[in-house]
Amino acid sequence: MKSKIIAAVILSAMLMTTFSACSGGQTEQEDRQEEITVAESDSDETEDDKEEETYKTEKIIEAKYLEELDLTVEKDIEDTINALNADYEQLMTEIDTYEKYLNNIDTIDAFYSKVEKANRDLCIRMYEYSLSYADLIVHSDKSFDDKYDDLDEMFDTIYDDGGDDIFDGIYDGVLDDMYDDLYDGLLDDAYDDNAYDTNWYDVCSEEYSRWSDTRSDVYDFWSDFRSDIYEFWSDIRSEMWSEDIEKAENEMEEFSKKIDKIKNKTESTIQTTAEITEQKSEEIYAMETEDTNLSSVISNGIRPEFKEAMDSYEAFFDEYCNIMKKYNENPTDLSLMTEYLDYMEKYSEAMDKLDEIGEEEMSDEEALYYTETMLRINQKILSVY
Repeated sequence: MKSKIIAAVILSAMLMTTFSACSGGQTEQEDRQEEITVAESDSDETEDDKEEETYKTEKIIEAKYLEELDLTVEKDIEDTINALNADYEQLMTEIDTYEKYLNNIDTIDAFYSKVEKANRDLCIRMYEYSLSYADLIVHSDKSFDDKYDDLDEMFDTIYDDGGDDIFDGIYDGVLDDMYDDLYDGLLDDAYDDNAYDTNWYDVCSEEYSRWSDTRSDVYDFWSDFRSDIYEFWSDIRSEMWSEDIEKAENEMEEFSKKIDKIKNKTESTIQTTAEITEQKSEEIYAMETEDTNLSSVISNGIRPEFKEAMDSYEAFFDEYCNIMKKYNENPTDLSLMTEYLDYMEKYSEAMDKLDEIGEEEMSDEEALYYTETMLRINQKILSVY
C-alpha cells in the first residue's frame, strides 16, 4: 500500500512540475510539498472509509445469512407437510370403498410408516438447522449482547414456530385426517353391511392400532426434538451471557455428537416387516426347541387365555344381538324363549372367564384389546335397538 502511495505522489509531483513550468505558478519544491500533504490526507480518508464499509458489509452478510436460514427452515417444513398431504390425497382417491381398503391394507400400512419417517427426518433436520444457527451467531463479529439477542432467532424459528408447524401439520394434521377418513369414516360407514361379520371388527381394531402406534411414535420423537432444542438454545445463550466462546464451542460439539447418535439410533431401529417376521419365527423356534409351553406365551403382549375370554365375551353378545334381531322381526315367536335360556347359560360362563382374568392384571396391550372389544360390543347392541 505504501509503495502505491509513494508512486502516486511521485507521479503527481511530476505532473504538477510540468504544469507549473507551463503556467509560471508555484516553485517545484512548494508544489511537491503540497501534493505530498494532499496525497497523505486522501490516503487516510480512504483507509477509514474502507474499514467502515467492511464493517457494514459484514453486518449485512450476517443478517442475510440468518434471514436465509429462517426461510430455509420455513420452506423445508412447508414442503415436507405439503408433500405428505399430496401423497395422502392421492392415496384416498385410490381407496374410497371398504373393498378397496381391504385390498390395500399393505399400502395403508406403508403410508403410516412414511408419515413416521417424514416426521423423524424433518425433526433431525431441525437439530441440524439449530446447530447452524448457533455456529453462525457464536462466530459472528457482533458483541456478546447482540449474540445473546440473536439466539432468539433460533428459538423462534426452530422451537416455537417450527415445532408448532410440525405438530399441526403431521400429528394434528395428516394423522387426524387418516383417523377421520379411515377409522371413523370409511370403516364406520361399512358397519351397516358388515355388522355381523367378525372380520370387520378385526379390520377396525387393526386400523386403530396402526393409527395409534404411529401417532404415539410421531409425538414421542417430536417431543424429544423440542426438549433437546430448548436445552441447546438455553446452554448456548448462557455461554454468550458469560462471554465464553470456548464453552459455547464445546456445547456445539456435544450437540453435534448427539445428532449423530440420534441418526445412528434411528437407522438401527428401522426394521423391515420381513426382518421382524424372521426374528419372531426364530424366537418361536427357539422356544419349541426348549420344549416351552407355547400356550402360556404372551403374543404381542396379550395372553392367550385373556384373548380367549374376551373373544368368548364378544361371541356371547353376538348371540344376544341375533336373538334381539329375531325378536324385533317377530315378537310373538315363542321359540326365542329357549334360545334366551341357552344364552343366559353361556352368559354365566363368559362372565366367569372374564372375572378370572382380573382387570388389574392387564398389560397395556390387553387393556387396549379390552377397550376395543367393549367398543365393538356397544356398537352391536346399539344396532339392534
